[in-house]
Amino acid sequence: MQTLDELLQKPEEKFNLGEAALVLAAEVPELAGRFDVQVYLAKLDQMAADIRPRIAGKSPGQIISELNGYIFEEEKFKVEEHKDDKEHYPSHFLNVLLDRKKGCCTGLSLLYIALGERLNLPLYVVLAPKHVFVRWDDNKTTINIETLEQGWPFTNNEYIRNFNINKVSIENKVFLKNLDKKEALMALLAEIEMMKGFIKCDSEDYIGALENFSKAIEYEPNYHAAYTNRGGSKAMLDDYKGALDDLEKALKLNPNDAYAYHGIGEIKFELGDCAGAIDAWQRELVLDDSSKGEIQSKIASARQKLLGKG
Repeated sequence: MQTLDELLQKPEEKFNLGEAALVLAAEVPELAGRFDVQVYLAKLDQMAADIRPRIAGKSPGQIISELNGYIFEEEKFKVEEHKDDKEHYPSHFLNVLLDRKKGCCTGLSLLYIALGERLNLPLYVVLAPKHVFVRWDDNKTTINIETLEQGWPFTNNEYIRNFNINKVSIENKVFLKNLDKKEALMALLAEIEMMKGFIKCDSEDYIGALENFSKAIEYEPNYHAAYTNRGGSKAMLDDYKGALDDLEKALKLNPNDAYAYHGIGEIKFELGDCAGAIDAWQRELVLDDSSKGEIQSKIASARQKLLGKG
C-alpha cells in the first residue's frame, strides 16, 4: 500500500481521490478508527461493478439518477444525524461511511467521487460555506448533486441563496468552483486539522488548536473558517492584533462570515472600541440573526459604555 505522500507524487490524471481519502483516514485512527484500506477499496470496486452495466449509453441526467438510486435506495445510505461536532467527525471518512451507511456531506461526496473515478465519470468536489457537494461537468452538461438530499440537482443560484454566498467569494474561487482531485484532498486534510483544532479548543488547549488551524490554512489557503477559528484561538491567548488580522482575512475570503464579525465585535469591545464593536455586531445581525437577543444585548452594553454610563 502506497503512502499518502507517494500517492500525491502521481500526476492529476492518475491520482485516485477515493484511495487517497482511505489512506488518509488510516493515518488518523483517533478519528476514523483502524481498518484495512484494501478491504474498502475492494468494496468500492464491487459497487462500481454493480453500477457499470446500468449506466452504459445513458445521458448525464440518467447516469446521475442511476447513481442516486443505487446509493440511497438500493444500498440505503443515509445522512447521519448528530448532536454535536464530535459525534459528526467520523462521518467525514469514507471507511466509516461504508461501514455505517450513514455520513455527512463530506463522506457522501467522497463516495460519489470514488465511484465516479472507477466509472470514468466527470464528477468534481465543490465547496460552499461549511458544506460540500458534487458536480457533474463534462464541458457540455453541468449538474449539481446534493448528497444530503439524495442527489437532488440544486442550481448554483439555490446554493448562493441557501448558503448566503457572496459574489466576491465566487469571483475569488473560494466557493462553487470545481476542485481537481488533489485540491479536494487538500480540502479534506484541512478539514481534519480543523477537527483536531476544535477538540483542543474544547479542552482549552488554544496553543495546540492554533497550530492545527494554521496547518489547515497551509493545506487550503482559501479556507475562511480556518482563519476565523485561528483568530478565535489567538483572542483566547490575548493576541488581539493577530486575532483581528485573521478575522479580517476571513472576511476578505468570505464577506458573509457572521462569526468573524462576532469575533471582531468581542475583541473591539474588550479593547474599549465600543463604536467598532457595535458596527461589527450590527453587521453580524444582518447576516445571521439567530442570536438576535444576545447580540442586541451586547450592542446595548456597548452603547452604554460609549455614553459613559457603563
